[in-house]
Amino acid sequence: MPGGRPGDSDPKREPEVVVMRYFFNAEIEPTTLKGALTKVKGVEKVELKAADRTVHVTWSGKCDDLAALEAAAEKAAVPAYLLSHAHVVFGAKAKKDPKPEQLYRELIAISGVRHAHVLPGALDLHTDLERLAILEVRGAGTNAGFEVLIKTHVWMEADVTEGEAEKVAKELSLVKGVLVVKTLGERVMFWALKAVTDDQVKKAAEKVGAKLGAIEKP
Repeated sequence: MPGGRPGDSDPKREPEVVVMRYFFNAEIEPTTLKGALTKVKGVEKVELKAADRTVHVTWSGKCDDLAALEAAAEKAAVPAYLLSHAHVVFGAKAKKDPKPEQLYRELIAISGVRHAHVLPGALDLHTDLERLAILEVRGAGTNAGFEVLIKTHVWMEADVTEGEAEKVAKELSLVKGVLVVKTLGERVMFWALKAVTDDQVKKAAEKVGAKLGAIEKP
């Protein structure tokens, strides 16, 4: 099956800055995260950005080893998840006349997709979640004869029927596992880990005196 991760086998590849979003409570200082990440093989530099709760990691390791950053953060009790180089897995069910090569070409042309790997029954995308549009991924699947279903993450949308969308977005960004939040008028839209529930989303809105309409997962 087609696919590739340029640079994975090249030990002299240029370092990249990987952005992660972290979550913490008052009992644990996020500075413990910096120490934990610094010890991971392949890490050259770690910078905490308190203003938006991101950590910028200068990384010279392989793409496939990036999960070690999330594992180290979890162990340090300050969970942090990849944003700029997230590994998002999809199921890919072949329909009539599937075209894997076309699927690969269309995927790597999508804004936010860094690398794509097409496997039997699955897609492994290395993505920038700030730029990735779920409907474009699904559209690429449809064009190439595949039904594409997301496995590791979820894209959610909801109208703010009472209250202010910007306040809801700010509160949602504090929910563990909510990674990228955007607003469009009175609508909130966000990428999250699969573990984030509808109930958590509704409660976040309620904390700022707002209510949501139906939560959609297009």
